[in-house]
Amino acid sequence: MLFFKNDEKGTYFLVDPVHNKVVHLRNPEINTLQKFAHIIDGEPLTTMHLPNLKTVQAFRKIVEKGTFHNLPSSKIKSTIEDDYPELFI
Repeated sequence: MLFFKNDEKGTYFLVDPVHNKVVHLRNPEINTLQKFAHIIDGEPLTTMHLPNLKTVQAFRKIVEKGTFHNLPSSKIKSTIEDDYPELFI
């Protein structure tokens, strides 16, 4: 499961590749997902860090364009690393 963290604010979110949107997570939701990650999709939890709100907003626009539509989280991560590495520096 792939999480994203806004390092400036300390907030977490996921990418919803079906609806092309960013879904913000509260701490209880993160804790629950971490606790049951092995049941949900069997993938290890991975967190990608965005440095600030400006970068998160740029990333949100990329998501809303449908760039990751219907991709599994493992493919989302590799697509980001290949096509948008500047967002995660």
